[in-house]
Amino acid sequence: MDRKKRDSRLRKLCCKWALLGIGLILIFPSAHAGNNRHIERKILKLLELAEEYADTSGREALSYADSALLLSQTIDAPELTMAALKYLTMANLHIGDYDRCIDVSDQLLKMSRTYRHDTYKTYAFIGLGQANIMQDRFPVAKQNLDSAYTLAAGAKDDFALSSVYNGLGIYHMNADANYYRAIYYLLQGIEAAERSANERLHSLLLCNLSVVYYSKKDVAGLSYALECYRRGHDLNQSYLIFIGASTTAYCLFLQKKYDEALRFLQEAELLMIEKKYLNQANVYVLFGHIDFERGYLDKAKAYYQKALNESDQTQTSNILDAYLGLGKVALRTKHYDQALAFLQKGIDIASVNKDNTQTRRDLYYALSQYYQETGAYSDALEAFKLFFREHDNIFHQDREYHLSELMMKFEAEKTKNLLKEQDILLLKKERKLQILYIAIFIILVAGILLYLSNRRRNKRYMEIVRRNFYQAEQEKALKKTSPFSGISPQSAENIHPEKYVTSALSEEKSAELYAKLHQLMTDDKLYKDNMLTKDKLAEKLNTNRSYLSQVINHHTGLSYNHYINRLRIEEALRIISDPEDDTPLKAIAVDTGFNTLGTFYSAFQSIVGMPPSAYRTKMRELFYKNNHKD
Repeated sequence: MDRKKRDSRLRKLCCKWALLGIGLILIFPSAHAGNNRHIERKILKLLELAEEYADTSGREALSYADSALLLSQTIDAPELTMAALKYLTMANLHIGDYDRCIDVSDQLLKMSRTYRHDTYKTYAFIGLGQANIMQDRFPVAKQNLDSAYTLAAGAKDDFALSSVYNGLGIYHMNADANYYRAIYYLLQGIEAAERSANERLHSLLLCNLSVVYYSKKDVAGLSYALECYRRGHDLNQSYLIFIGASTTAYCLFLQKKYDEALRFLQEAELLMIEKKYLNQANVYVLFGHIDFERGYLDKAKAYYQKALNESDQTQTSNILDAYLGLGKVALRTKHYDQALAFLQKGIDIASVNKDNTQTRRDLYYALSQYYQETGAYSDALEAFKLFFREHDNIFHQDREYHLSELMMKFEAEKTKNLLKEQDILLLKKERKLQILYIAIFIILVAGILLYLSNRRRNKRYMEIVRRNFYQAEQEKALKKTSPFSGISPQSAENIHPEKYVTSALSEEKSAELYAKLHQLMTDDKLYKDNMLTKDKLAEKLNTNRSYLSQVINHHTGLSYNHYINRLRIEEALRIISDPEDDTPLKAIAVDTGFNTLGTFYSAFQSIVGMPPSAYRTKMRELFYKNNHKD
């Protein structure tokens, strides 16, 4: 019995352990799955926060994306891992950590290829393209941007396209100083950003467009930089304020408005320090430029040195600008040995990286000045030849003839240093003269074509204005008060005689409705209501929209929209035709019932045959001409 009891207890114990084992088998996968779902929800929340802070705080967005990536690697969730890598790519671009951006973009590219995910592959190429540009690795940057463009264009992803166009614009500005191609791509990017309704990217593109204009010494870029700065404040996005302020400062520096430039630059510096933005050398270089132009050479030198201290976290172009600035300071203070050392250092760096065309050109020009000031005119000529070559590369012009001519003159000269210096000055003058002659020729041809075009257009415009002017004079003489002289009741026989044959609306009722309509437009001027619709007008006439359309078409030959627009344009014509009335066209458009200035311009051009601004000008010319005759 004892043995039987022991066996029974043993069987029961074994059953319990078996049941426990089965329970564990059933419970643990369930618990594991539940834990995964919890982690996935946490990752999604972190990614939401990364997206939320992407526009306002790049470092906070980076922190959330980093946390999401770490969590995603604890579970099998490749989609979430790629999403985290995408946010990390964009966040590192935002704060300027281009080495880290390249690293995470490489990871994203490998995963997106493994899982065949074209969207994430696109953003990997964008990150690699833009980060490599900022690291002056232009060939590999171009390859990645081209790959990103192919994918983004195929997917019709406007947000990705705008980022690609932004990268291509920056590439052509920095790699080959092809400013017109850079402007083309940035404008394409702006259009794509508008389609994707991404204000931040739109603002960044505007700022980069301003940088291109600055690089080509064109002050037109100021308005784009200021718009980026304004949007940064409106959206409360510190990075947009930072780049808007710093780029505005550069544009104001170009206009020699140094005090205003300093005000914006100081605001940019405060944000840069507070938010720990990288590429700080760009700001310090401009401080140096401003102090150099104001004659504060010691301060300028200190800022250029400060920029060089940031050389590990900035673009090569900023390093070259710093060496160029130090060289110019040394030249100004007659420290020629230092000047040569700084300029040669910059040229050595530029020679390794052959894509910084503009700064390398400026370095050669400063070097030619150094040789001139130290009396080494032969070396000055050689340096100026190098400057000349780089200048030609920028503008894609062939000037070999002039260089050969200069060399022949230089070799033939047997005079001393003064005559050699004059040869250099002569080359500069000849270049300026040739550019001037070409410009004059182009301007003359363009001017002639423009003159002929304007002459024909002005003749046509004057005929339109003269016709309206004399018609208005006749109406004044006859004391007519029709709201639009061009809209008058017409006989039913002349306007679509068959169109409303089956209509239940009698001729008498039609005439009565038109009389009421005419009164509403004459006395109440309902056409000025920009919210006026066919239904609203029909309700005021106690009829339906079908009868209203029939009455308007029967008595005027016009559709409802054309009828209302012609009334509005005639009202605008009366205002614009008054030479003493200076009401702005935008105000006239609103007052006469148009919702936008563009709609007003389009309707005016269609009905009158010329723009309202041109009409006002020509009408005043005709008025004063007639009064002068009297």
